[in-house]
Amino acid sequence: MSEIIKDDFAGMPEIPQHVYNEIDKGFRKYLFFETVKRGHRRYTCTACHQSFDEGELVLKDLMSAEDFALFHAHHNDEAECPLCGARAMVKNVKVCDVRKFWQTNCVAVFMANGPDDVWIRAIYADRGYCYKDWEGKVLNELRGVTKTFETAIYHLTPGRYDHWKAWSTTSPLVKEQNATEPFKWNHGLYIECFDYKMVWVTDLEKTFLRYHGAGRYYRSQQFVRYLCHYAEHPQLEMLSRMGHDFLVSEVVMENRENVSLLDWSAKKPWDLYRLPKQEYNEWAKYRYDLDVYKIFKRINGKGRRDWERAYELDQSFFRISSVYHFIAKARRLKVEVRELMNYINRVQQSSGGGCWQCPGITLHDAYTLWGDYITLAEKAGKIGTVSPMPKDLKAEHDKMLDAACIAEERKKKREWAEMRQRRIDAAQKEGKQYERRYKGIRQFYKTVQKYAYKGEKYIVSVPTCIGDVLFDAMELSHCVYRAPERYLDRIKSGESFLLFVRRARTPNIPYYTIEVEPGGTVRQLRTVSDNQDKHVNELRTFLAEWQMQLQDKLTPKEREVAAASRELRIEGYTTLRKNKVEVRNGHLRGQFLADVLEADLLEVGFAPTQTKKKAERAAERKAV
Repeated sequence: MSEIIKDDFAGMPEIPQHVYNEIDKGFRKYLFFETVKRGHRRYTCTACHQSFDEGELVLKDLMSAEDFALFHAHHNDEAECPLCGARAMVKNVKVCDVRKFWQTNCVAVFMANGPDDVWIRAIYADRGYCYKDWEGKVLNELRGVTKTFETAIYHLTPGRYDHWKAWSTTSPLVKEQNATEPFKWNHGLYIECFDYKMVWVTDLEKTFLRYHGAGRYYRSQQFVRYLCHYAEHPQLEMLSRMGHDFLVSEVVMENRENVSLLDWSAKKPWDLYRLPKQEYNEWAKYRYDLDVYKIFKRINGKGRRDWERAYELDQSFFRISSVYHFIAKARRLKVEVRELMNYINRVQQSSGGGCWQCPGITLHDAYTLWGDYITLAEKAGKIGTVSPMPKDLKAEHDKMLDAACIAEERKKKREWAEMRQRRIDAAQKEGKQYERRYKGIRQFYKTVQKYAYKGEKYIVSVPTCIGDVLFDAMELSHCVYRAPERYLDRIKSGESFLLFVRRARTPNIPYYTIEVEPGGTVRQLRTVSDNQDKHVNELRTFLAEWQMQLQDKLTPKEREVAAASRELRIEGYTTLRKNKVEVRNGHLRGQFLADVLEADLLEVGFAPTQTKKKAERAAERKAV
């Protein structure tokens, strides 16, 4: 512990030994036995922590009828220890695994140094039994090994409490801001605490806590927490006896003191709630419901009618936060809450509803309908122009729903356009960095504009710079974006270059990226994640049409470069096959890269029927 914690615990009394003895007695008692030679048994009692043999009692002439019954007891029978007289369960260590008899015992010890100085120390004890260790070595620890841990400490003085908590058996005690129950481990289940026993070293009747009044309120496992808050606010005793369970529960269970609403220095209950006595008596009709009181304060209520309105709002919403949102919306629209509630009641009555058997709507549904109407108006951007109390609420709600859907669609399109522009800017920025290394590519793409082509369903588009290539690769997430240098080197050398294939109806949205040789031969044809979709054969037919019209535009020099590119491609395929390079990722994983590239190849004069033949040849080579 730190020096500060030592000072805090300077006056803490020590736990008497009889408390530990009582904890030890709280564990279940066992009589473990094992059979020694000639059928004699050796017993170990976990109550008196002694061992004895059957033969010892016979020689000492101590064998009684109970002892005779013990020595003939079977596994899981109840018997009495002949040494201490404790009733215990008989267990055969050769049959059962004694390591499974682990037990826990949780105790809260109440002590005091004086009438105004109370300490509560929480002890977590466990007992285990071991017959063999993990290596199989026999251990004589059947008497039981008890370990104790201090999990929490509470120091209660008039008007104040201090609480220290250890969140595990190995962690140190840490001071907590709010009071919690001493035992919070329950095997991962959402249950706050173990059930625990209370040991009274000092009687509470001799301390300032003697009038705590917890007998009427506290749930079996909330006593310590209740005492902490009672030490800070003695009014809890009066509130508990008067039936203010809502407030007591909020203070004890949720650590909410509601300082903005309550005056904890008051002597009278109505002064505590900052209410006139007449208003306090009116509130009593609602069983001192704290939510009703909070709503009454939120609407600045006065008189019986406002109490009724507060109760109506509490019953019409499932959560008080929804009531607060309703009141906030009314004030934002500059409408009196009273007028708005009267309007919603008229809407509900005019619908013909009131219960589940009626064709109309309930009051809860009416409040929900109005709240949805205002929320939709906010989404549609018309909150400043709509009427807060329209004549036909349902019709206006439906109109506003359509307007909100249109506004939401516009918002999504705007967000999509902004996101796309950010990706374009990022690609262009990265492209400028590559242009410093690959100078001349921007000028190169200006010279190949004749490769652009527009068909009935598809178009071939020519990029203008490296940034366009990177954006297309980024959107389609294929190999060009993962390794752009490989393709930029080919563009710079004139071996091949990249073009875009897009749908004619959406020319700005990436669809396919193709790698093309100067003569029009298509080396690769890939879309999202290096895949090909169901329209790939239709696209191949379109590219064959594109190749045919391109031949008339090629110059003799471009044809020479195309022939050289073809030789480089064949040489590259040969190298890939020689090295047995395989595809490592995606749905083509495990296939030879050369076969995959050759299946994509669309040479000039290509016919769609050739695709099947190429695929068959690739399958034959792989089989060989």
